[in-house]
Amino acid sequence: SSITELQMSLNLIQAIKDASLENGDLDAETLARLRDLPTHPLEINDPALRYALDLFLAATHGSEK
Repeated sequence: SSITELQMSLNLIQAIKDASLENGDLDAETLARLRDLPTHPLEINDPALRYALDLFLAATHGSEK
């Protein structure tokens, strides 16, 4: 029903508002990687991954041109 869908949406919104690195089930290594991001440029050597990223960027930014 619409009420159930609305409640699910409100629950999701609240979960997003409450989200943090500290209240999840992330292990220490994952938390460290998220807090200390790489500062060097990313190198993408896999042609399939590069193609997928190019397609994604074209699809998500195509309407901005």
